[in-house]
Amino acid sequence: MQSSVSQESSLFEKTVEYFIMFLIIVSTNTVYTLNKFASARVLAFGVGIIMFFVAVQVIALHLNSNRTKLITILFVYYMYIMFYCFMTDFYGKTQFISIFLVFFPASVCYLYARFLDGKLNVSVHRFVNIVQLLSILSLACWVLFSNLHLIKGNTMYSGWSGTNITNYFWIHFDTQTQSIFSGVITRNTGIFLEAPMYAYTLLCALYAELFISDEHRMPVIIILLITLVTTFSTTGIIFGVLAVAYYIIRRHVTHISPVGIVMVTIVAGVSLWVIKSALSSKTGSTSATLRNDDLHAGMIAWMKHPFFGNGFNNMHVIHSSMAAWRLKDGSVGALGFTSGVLKILSDGGIYLFVAYFLPLFSFFSTALTQSKTKEKLVGLILLLATMVITFVPYSPLTMYLISFFYVYYFLDNKQSEQSLRISVKE
Repeated sequence: MQSSVSQESSLFEKTVEYFIMFLIIVSTNTVYTLNKFASARVLAFGVGIIMFFVAVQVIALHLNSNRTKLITILFVYYMYIMFYCFMTDFYGKTQFISIFLVFFPASVCYLYARFLDGKLNVSVHRFVNIVQLLSILSLACWVLFSNLHLIKGNTMYSGWSGTNITNYFWIHFDTQTQSIFSGVITRNTGIFLEAPMYAYTLLCALYAELFISDEHRMPVIIILLITLVTTFSTTGIIFGVLAVAYYIIRRHVTHISPVGIVMVTIVAGVSLWVIKSALSSKTGSTSATLRNDDLHAGMIAWMKHPFFGNGFNNMHVIHSSMAAWRLKDGSVGALGFTSGVLKILSDGGIYLFVAYFLPLFSFFSTALTQSKTKEKLVGLILLLATMVITFVPYSPLTMYLISFFYVYYFLDNKQSEQSLRISVKE
């Protein structure tokens, strides 16, 4: 009887967590949030409530939990955020409430609950599993539908891009194309509205598999890398290659041997060639020009009010700092913004920026003495670096991963090391 109850409990726990992970991914600028179900803000708010509910139940069952420390962290966080609210203006209240007042603290509580169950790593592992399944599905659909045209999809309008996109049974969408050599190829965007956002999700899963998980499943890493290439996202390819190259080189540098030297040389050479090719393909392109102007406009906007920013989600000040030709164009693409880090700095200045980078500052104090912490520090640095040229500052996926590092460091780093060693096999 106890075994049956335990299995039912385990199945229910898995189902709930996979459901939460799926909703977090869906809220990351997918077609569903725009054209079918609910907005990303509504999803973030809903998922936050679910995580709060689950966390409270789990934490209440653990009598040895450090509730005082958790409550103190949440109290300081809310006071910190409330002071920001007092000092700034708002141009997107519902987004701020759903992300900073509900989802982010709920994610911290939820991951702390998983930490108490000894399954902090399991939660991230299941996120990777969901992305892996989406990768396999998108690769199959991209080859069979987008390129071989075995099935003709339905045309639908995308309010995000202002263009028509192709829909295959609501499981795969053709939303963007890429000029390559003398032809045009459809980019693999999966269920996402654009390739860069799909690439960001794949990168997050890759970082988690390489620098958080204890298993480092090579088939999963290969699938994620192949899918990254099919998105034709320069950012995705470069950061993906860098992450895998660092992982391989670090493994072989610790054991110097002829085979290791050859492996490191090959990996370094291939990585440099791939990065050089990816950068060359973007040189002089419209995408590269837009990104360069975004970095320039974002920096100017931030420096107008460097400490508290220009107001949450205030795009006007960024648009006013863009090149004149973009303002004259007036199209969605011309007025889009691509730098997540500079968006944070423009909206909330150094004050809001600290909320994202606080785990990074804290990690340096222990990274030099703990090998596990070194790996996670690299993962965190790559995540934050990716945000420099990817527009994901308030994505639930970004906040979820930042929450992991908050829980890992601030809720007893040494205990977290033990918790992370628990097997994550399903």
